Amino acid sequence: MKKVIFTATALLTGSLLMAQMNDSDVSQQGNGNDATVIQTGTTNDSDVLQRGNTNEADVTQDGTSNTAVVNQGSSLTASANGNDNEATTTQTGTGNTATTNTIGNNNTVTQTQDGNNNLANAAQGKVVPIFGTIFQVQKSNNNEIDQNQDGNNNNAQGTQGSGAAGNNLIDQDQFGDFNLAEGIQDSGASNNTINQLQTGNDNTAYGKQGSGGGINTFNNLIDQQQTGNNNNAEGRQLITTSNSTILQTQNGDANTAVARQQGDNNNATQDQLGNNNTANSNQDGTFAGTSFDNFVTQTQTGNFNAATVHQRGAMNNSTETQLGDANMSDSMQFGNGNDNDVSQDGDENESLVSQTGDSNVASIEQIGNLNESTMNQMGNLNQGFLTQTGDENRASLGQTGNSHLSIVNQTGFKNRATTNQGGGDFHESYVDQIGDMNRSLVRQRAGSGNFSTVLQDGNENESEVRQNGNDHDSSVSQTGNLNVSDVIQFGGDMNTSSVTQNGNSNSSDVDQNGDAHMSTVNQMGDGNMSTVAQNGNNHISTVTQNGNNNMSSVTQNN
Repeated sequence: MKKVIFTATALLTGSLLMAQMNDSDVSQQGNGNDATVIQTGTTNDSDVLQRGNTNEADVTQDGTSNTAVVNQGSSLTASANGNDNEATTTQTGTGNTATTNTIGNNNTVTQTQDGNNNLANAAQGKVVPIFGTIFQVQKSNNNEIDQNQDGNNNNAQGTQGSGAAGNNLIDQDQFGDFNLAEGIQDSGASNNTINQLQTGNDNTAYGKQGSGGGINTFNNLIDQQQTGNNNNAEGRQLITTSNSTILQTQNGDANTAVARQQGDNNNATQDQLGNNNTANSNQDGTFAGTSFDNFVTQTQTGNFNAATVHQRGAMNNSTETQLGDANMSDSMQFGNGNDNDVSQDGDENESLVSQTGDSNVASIEQIGNLNESTMNQMGNLNQGFLTQTGDENRASLGQTGNSHLSIVNQTGFKNRATTNQGGGDFHESYVDQIGDMNRSLVRQRAGSGNFSTVLQDGNENESEVRQNGNDHDSSVSQTGNLNVSDVIQFGGDMNTSSVTQNGNSNSSDVDQNGDAHMSTVNQMGDGNMSTVAQNGNNHISTVTQNGNNNMSSVTQNN
């Protein structure tokens, strides 16, 4: 009976000893290589393979069921070796996996994991199967990868080029749980840097500089900083990209920042403070790299804001600033030397900007809530400025041609302004609305050098100006409420109209057909009505109404 008990005890003791066994395998081929493995805990596994000269590998495992694989070289072919590489792996916790693959010279990989079930995978250079036992060795030199994970279930992967690649840096730090960071700088890429820092849970950061052959992909920087939960940051700088920078900073939860650049000297900066914000920047040229020297700056403070910029060409600049909640800004610039500035301060404002051509300027400022603005410029040297202060204002500006200028200022509630300039060059329009529910329509078409100014100070005033021809001049001033002015200048050149309404419910209609007409209408009081029709050339009309409910009709023909 005692013998049976002793045997069972011996078997149990043997099983415990087997369960506590760590496994380490070191294989080195070459000269001056150094491998150090320290395992504390149970069932840890370490495999080190070094092919080449003066390589160094350090593996430290403290915990249970951790796995570390260090490959500096490959057993697939004798030419897949490297010299002067350094790999350091430190794992503390349970079920962590770190894999390091280095093929090339003077590469450094440092991977540190503190927690459970983390995965870190580096790789610099690679061996590509060609046929059967024939392999292509693509070495990568003088690169560095540093990955640090503190938490649980995090995943960080490096991968840094091959072929002519070299002097690249990937630094990934994750603090929290379920974070994902992926570097990638692709073959042929040189002197690129990716920095990724994630603090929180369920964050995703993705770098990537260069694709395909990584042609002319060098001196680029991607920096991604995430603090919070469920944030997503994506970089990318693609083929033929050099000296470009992507900076993405997210503080809050569920923010998304995406930047895509292809070309030279492009810069994108995205700052998000709050929750559920989306920023998208695309500066994309052709394969030959025709998009360069472009700048995008997107700043979001608040929640549920959306900002999008698409630029193609050279020396374009776009700035989008959102302060508040649920604002939307969408900007597109195709051409060279265009400038766009959108500022939104409030909630649920919307801005749309489209510029096609060269040296156009667009500026939109929205202060308040539920404002909407649209600006569309096609041509060169056009300038548009929209300012909305208040709530639920609407402004639309369209410019087709060259050297147009339009300025719209809205202060109040539910004002509406529409300006269309085209059919020629050098049109100018100024609209100033102060009050509530004012309406302004300006159309300058089929000619050049037309000038219009509209001032509405009060409530529910309406003004319409239509100019076809050259060098027309229209001035409308409405002070009071419910005033109506209609100015038509068609079929000739150099007509001049001036309408002034002070009071309420005044009505003025000016129709000029021909050349060099002059019309002046002054209405002081309430309920006055004036009609002026000029046909032919060189007519002059002056109407002055002081008081209430006056009526005037002037017709001039020759």
